[in-house]
Amino acid sequence: MPASEAGTMNLIIGLATMVLSIPLILRLIPMNYAYGIRLWILKVWDSEENWYEINAYGGKWFFAAGAVIAAVGGLVLKIDVHEEWVLKVLSLSPLLFLVAIIPVVIYSRKL
Repeated sequence: MPASEAGTMNLIIGLATMVLSIPLILRLIPMNYAYGIRLWILKVWDSEENWYEINAYGGKWFFAAGAVIAAVGGLVLKIDVHEEWVLKVLSLSPLLFLVAIIPVVIYSRKL
């Protein structure tokens, strides 16, 4: 994958995640089955209060993950990386979402 593709992909994914996280952080999204943090292992379906708490907390983590992913994308575009192994590692940066869900699960279990 060329540097421009890896960088553009990360930039778009990161920025989209940041934008989609804002309504969650601001508690603007009511309980639904289409948009929000809806993992069944979480207590998000127990009450509306839990829904808003978990989504606001998770939204912050996903916003941060999106910012890191976007920054990686911008950096790749800026420095024009040519090493194939570096590009492969950088293309895995969207896996930060898996890291971001861990504190959300822990937080949910405290509710």
